[in-house]
Amino acid sequence: MNSKQRTIRQMSREAVKSFDSYTAQGTKKWNWESGAKDLAYQVGSVSKIMMQLTKERWAEGKNKEALKAELSDELADIIAITLFIAAELKIDVEKAWRQMLELDKKKISERSKSG
Repeated sequence: MNSKQRTIRQMSREAVKSFDSYTAQGTKKWNWESGAKDLAYQVGSVSKIMMQLTKERWAEGKNKEALKAELSDELADIIAITLFIAAELKIDVEKAWRQMLELDKKKISERSKSG
């Protein structure tokens, strides 16, 4: 692993530390419910940028590269919020990830046989 890569656990700790620092700007301490509310907002931001990329919304004068940079930031926000919510609820994201992959593999196998 190169020095810039992070494990899910490291990213989770960083996300929690970041969200915990929000109190310095005068907001109440965030919990998983705060994160869940903000997650919906962030997904909306991603949707808007995607629509701008496909010319379904006005791009506000931004070119494709600028929109992709914004999309990158918003996707990172979604990852951070998701990891924060999981940490708050004591969910093992690595275990959940492995289970999701196994379930997807099983679904694809079953659907391939029946189709």
